[in-house]
Amino acid sequence: MYKEAMGSTSDYYAVEYIINYPEGRWIDEVREQKLYLQYQRVARSMEINSIRRFRVDHPNSKYDEQLVQWSDSLWNYEINHYEEISKTKGTDSRSVKFFRDLMYYMRDNHMSTLFVKFDRNIELKDFNEYPSQAQVLLDQDAQRYKDPLISENVLSLRKNFDMGEADKLEKIVDNGIAKSLENIFEQKIMYVSTWDDSYEEEYAGYPIIEVEYNIRNAAFFAKELGIIYPDVWTYTIDGKFQTYVLGINIDFKFDFKIPTSDQLYTFTTSADPGQSLSNMKDVRDAYRLMTQVTFQHYAQEISDRFGLGAAASDVSSVSTQ
Repeated sequence: MYKEAMGSTSDYYAVEYIINYPEGRWIDEVREQKLYLQYQRVARSMEINSIRRFRVDHPNSKYDEQLVQWSDSLWNYEINHYEEISKTKGTDSRSVKFFRDLMYYMRDNHMSTLFVKFDRNIELKDFNEYPSQAQVLLDQDAQRYKDPLISENVLSLRKNFDMGEADKLEKIVDNGIAKSLENIFEQKIMYVSTWDDSYEEEYAGYPIIEVEYNIRNAAFFAKELGIIYPDVWTYTIDGKFQTYVLGINIDFKFDFKIPTSDQLYTFTTSADPGQSLSNMKDVRDAYRLMTQVTFQHYAQEISDRFGLGAAASDVSSVSTQ
């Protein structure tokens, strides 16, 4: 088996020799042959994931210097490719510089994972929790237009908004960013993963996108009266009134800092999922779909700001009017 191990272009016989003769006379030589054959396989593939796996499996091997050079070369190709693509899209130069510097940081520190850390806040209330003056004035407006009274026909937002959707919403952002990276890079140089505080020690120094979002009631402040009005949407089926529902808004805050650097990229935005709901089978389902679409649009905005292209779009279409 020694001859087969040393003469084959596959590491199969070397692996078999090591398993069957762990104390064999030629064990060191066969181990070196196995390492060499695996290194040759990496050289033929010239894929960054193969390089990463080899360096993890064989840290500080005699091939490490060459592997780092190959890795840097692949990173440099993707960096140059990103800069060229961003020019054709007219991406903001500040955004391009930030993302390019991020890529240099990840290349130089041999990192492959980009983490997204979410901070959620969901504050919702029902119509009867608004000031009584606001409730009365909205009912008076409805009477003026011969519409059904809002106070008697509005659904509970607390009961119809699914609080358990948060994890799915966050996954939409993760998947959207990941899809954008796949679309623009030829090799998978970056992975996207949701941050967990238990990672703090193992992944110290890794770049983290911090996304803070607040799902709240959509409302207006009447300055002359000093009261807050809820934004009330109308739910219809085939153009016929069914009920009223309370509108929602989603506020986003995006913070992205390159570790060991003072560079910070930040922006805030507020999204309104829709105004009126129509032809939905269930209002609870309508809130869910509309919120998912809003998070999809937010993932696309992140991608657009950095010139990364189309984000994932696997959320069912939502009918609004």
